[in-house]
Amino acid sequence: MNKESQTLRVLYRNLFSRLKDLIANPGRAWSSILPEQVQVNEILARFNLPLIGAYTAATFIGYLIYHQGLSFDHALKHAVLTFSSCFFGLYLAWFILIKLLPALQLNESKENIFKLTAYPSLVIYLIGIINNLFPETYFFGFLQLYAGYIIWEGLGLMNHGNKDSRMLQSIVITIILLALPFVIGKILFRLSPL
Repeated sequence: MNKESQTLRVLYRNLFSRLKDLIANPGRAWSSILPEQVQVNEILARFNLPLIGAYTAATFIGYLIYHQGLSFDHALKHAVLTFSSCFFGLYLAWFILIKLLPALQLNESKENIFKLTAYPSLVIYLIGIINNLFPETYFFGFLQLYAGYIIWEGLGLMNHGNKDSRMLQSIVITIILLALPFVIGKILFRLSPL
């Protein structure tokens, strides 16, 4: 085997390990995530982009399978809109949280704030993948609120404030993280010509 395939194998093994830890035991996952000295682009490349890509592929495949007429151009449009809304929603959430740091009483680095937006967004991607491949499971959408618990656990290790401020911070970050991709997707869908 060449080095590139081994590196890719390690990348996906680490991705699935991180997914499992964040879902099963977010506190333990955050205790290993927060001390890591990684740049925003590394988190994006190793964690978010593979998940956004899987969500985009699931959107494309699901649209082709479950919509009448097998319209390739509409499936492609929906896939591009999914990718765009997730990618821009993630960055916009990060930008808004950086601007809200003083109001939320968070004294964290930009990298840790990105971690707080990037890692909990896995719930959006996984639920989206499931809903696109199995449309009957649309009622699982409420499970996206689990991102709030992941954020809560991360703030518990980041923040030394009281539980009331931590609760407010968790709610605000969760709303921003869940709402922005949805709103951006709706806006882009209305603006698209197809």
